[in-house]
Amino acid sequence: MTTKIGQSLIEKHGLEPYINSERVESNCREGGLEGLFGVESLAKTDVINQRLLKKYPTINPKFLGTKGKIQFKQEVYKDEDNLSTYWLSTPLFAVYSLDDPLCRICNMLKMSNHYVQIDSPKNLPSIISRPLIDAIDYKPRSPIGLWGTEYFKSEFKGLIPDKTKEKIRKEIDNFDNNIYIVSEADWEKEPVERIDPLIIGIKKDTCFLIDSFNTTSIEDLVVNSANRSKTLRRIK
Repeated sequence: MTTKIGQSLIEKHGLEPYINSERVESNCREGGLEGLFGVESLAKTDVINQRLLKKYPTINPKFLGTKGKIQFKQEVYKDEDNLSTYWLSTPLFAVYSLDDPLCRICNMLKMSNHYVQIDSPKNLPSIISRPLIDAIDYKPRSPIGLWGTEYFKSEFKGLIPDKTKEKIRKEIDNFDNNIYIVSEADWEKEPVERIDPLIIGIKKDTCFLIDSFNTTSIEDLVVNSANRSKTLRRIK
């Protein structure tokens, strides 16, 4: 049985099998990791990892390899007599760093092959970049294939609640800054229903489910601010 973390996103996409909510029993007590020597760094990492396993459920990052919409595309190759057609799938989810609202994936087409790299976020741990890359599926239907490069871009436009920000700030050092936001992607600029994004953290090749939150859009923030101002004016 999963925790209530990210219940709506998890239920919508059937992610329950990816989550392990069992906590690991640990004798590691809080504190006591200040002023350590460099030679103790590996032991410190193990202690922190045990504390995190006791505190948070883990989630298998393979869920990031879930494919989204499959598109049928046609492109002119060199001249109008050479029309190349292909099927393309994109990831259902996008991953964002805390410093950049952009997730951008580059798909380089070379005849019947393709090569994928993640431009943003930079330096994603392979445990989460691999599934995203695997979700890009290119299948040419014509013998000539294609040469070229296409980009898929998704933008995060929500605001993170203060309570979630505080939790992130408390854990950021324990995860060596490897904390990310996962939400449904909008590669094609189509409206995406705002389902609670997930906060995940990576430690020692383990993916932890830290939190989920209700995003606040800029539009909602403006409306809420206007409503508060009206209320204050009435009180005065």
